[in-house]
Amino acid sequence: MLALSLQAGNWPHWRGPQFNGSADEQNLAATFSKTENVKWSVILPGTSAATPIIWEDHVFLSSTDESTKTLHAYCLDRKTGAVQWKQEVGPGYNVDDLSNFASPSPVTDGRRVWFFYGSGDLVCFDSAGKEVWHRNIQKDYGQEPQCILTMPLLEGLDGKEKMSKSLGNYIGIAEPPQEIFGKLMSVSDELMWRYIELLSFEFSEKIDSLKKQVEAGRNPKEIKVLFAKEIVARFHSSDAARQAESDFESRFRHGEIPEDVPERTVKETQILKVLKESGLVPSANEAARMIEQGAVRVDGERVSDRDLKLGSGKTYVIQVGKRKFARVTVK
Repeated sequence: MLALSLQAGNWPHWRGPQFNGSADEQNLAATFSKTENVKWSVILPGTSAATPIIWEDHVFLSSTDESTKTLHAYCLDRKTGAVQWKQEVGPGYNVDDLSNFASPSPVTDGRRVWFFYGSGDLVCFDSAGKEVWHRNIQKDYGQEPQCILTMPLLEGLDGKEKMSKSLGNYIGIAEPPQEIFGKLMSVSDELMWRYIELLSFEFSEKIDSLKKQVEAGRNPKEIKVLFAKEIVARFHSSDAARQAESDFESRFRHGEIPEDVPERTVKETQILKVLKESGLVPSANEAARMIEQGAVRVDGERVSDRDLKLGSGKTYVIQVGKRKFARVTVK
């Protein structure tokens, strides 16, 4: 909160003394920032979207406390910003891009000050901070208390941005078992624990035990395999999880081509268009990018020429990245 160095008169509620956001005071500062025309500043323990109100030497405002997840009423000294009194109103903490539970602004008539919160709490204090009365409007009128559930965001496969389909760093629950398994196996050893803690149904004691085993020398890949099989089994089946593990081992340990390679027929011969038409990449630009990265193979040979043309009437096994295969017939 900031206080202008040039003070106006009383501002008893959100819209000011004239109920229109204006006052009759003269010679007020026209511009201000965190340093310009500021007499004092106060750091609050949490976010607040409420407007501070003023009555003589008192500044009243609502706030949250992020550490205790509680709601508070404040009275500050208008001249110095010192806290004259602070009262905890009750539990409640909710924050989004638009508002929070401390969004309603206080109201005062100079003798008493009223605070209202998104939790339904309506409380009245006198100017010295003594509670006069306190009620919860939601409870009084039979409205169910608001329930808030917050969940941590899961990082994507890149370990940087949040998992998002638009960013291409996601794992789709409807994807084939081999795709889900391969993507989970590509997660770094450090990020693996984050995925396990947020997605696995294992008890925390079991996860802690696995961490200790890795610290003692167990290969983290073994833990990753167990986790990948758990997720595949959840969205497909246990048999699909075992098969995905077998395919993964064959593909990456022995360099074999999966047995269930999808078959595609395309009309194009130019490699960029073949990759797109066969569904191995979403766009020609992505095809070019994968070729530049050396991630495209045709019949086991790495493709480096983005202008390569495949022969008509032939069938090729095309690989993009580590997990995508297709048996493509060019008409």
